[in-house]
Amino acid sequence: MKRSLYCLWVAGWALAASCSPEPDSKAPMPSKTADVASGAKPAQAPSPTPGGSKKGVEPTQEAEPASNQEEQAFRREQLAVKPVEGEPTWPDPSDEKEVDQRGFVKFPGGYQYERRDAQGKVTGTGAVVEGMVIMNREIIELLACAEGSGKEHESALRLHCDVSSLDLAFAFCGFQRGPNPERLNDPTVPQGARLIVLVQWTDEQGKAVTHRAEDVVISIKRESAMPRVGWSYVGTMRTVEDLASLGGKKPNRVLSASESRLVITTWRFVGYSLLENPLEEADDDTMFAANYEVLPEPGTKVRVIFRAPTEVEWREIAALEAELAK
Repeated sequence: MKRSLYCLWVAGWALAASCSPEPDSKAPMPSKTADVASGAKPAQAPSPTPGGSKKGVEPTQEAEPASNQEEQAFRREQLAVKPVEGEPTWPDPSDEKEVDQRGFVKFPGGYQYERRDAQGKVTGTGAVVEGMVIMNREIIELLACAEGSGKEHESALRLHCDVSSLDLAFAFCGFQRGPNPERLNDPTVPQGARLIVLVQWTDEQGKAVTHRAEDVVISIKRESAMPRVGWSYVGTMRTVEDLASLGGKKPNRVLSASESRLVITTWRFVGYSLLENPLEEADDDTMFAANYEVLPEPGTKVRVIFRAPTEVEWREIAALEAELAK
């Protein structure tokens, strides 16, 4: 159903573009985001040849109108976010020798790290897991799922790590789980730790490319890459009955994401995700798409980094939340 709605959405944009008024008309231009999720160019209708075409001569098509060229340039400018600078090149979790040499704590599919200054003081902690790009366009409900989630057809990344071990690494990093905020720009609202998530891969020249996770997601509502507000660590725990207990029912608390394997969601899977999108429109499962202007081709190996925001990033998030709340 969602795929059919998506196709109708793109087709509707193309029809609107073909029926649009002349440039000197005061009528509004078609929306810039109607084909934003697919990256497809608008359909161009061929112009009729005066008097009909001559035998053996194909009718010519007009050059792409300047307005459409501007639309394409606008979309690239809004979506082609520049990589993050200054982030370390993290070793692949599968490179156990390098991970051991750096003193990182390994877990299945990833590792926990500490960064220290010259005096040996810990200046930052986080976790790195391995994964792969599985979709670089189309509507998505998740930024990242783990293997076996059954949601790979709606996720940009697949992570090759143990979700429970990743959650435990978050606990060792001191990240506090909690609810997704009911509203942004209100520090009094209960909420889990806001984490920075980065996606890093190696390009064809062997150079590490690093992007904020928001950069690889298109916000269809805003006609741009997703705002860099971070991701809420919800890590929902649910209570289950311990069937092995003797003498009565003894409840156990288990991590929901260890079963659902939904690691980072753009649409709000309440009660099933490890990290959630804090934006208001996350309640709508058609509001986000994989960013084809940033993501490499499917099959590309990636490293996904989770850490707390720096002081500068906290100020940027606060300013952005204030702007979004207007």
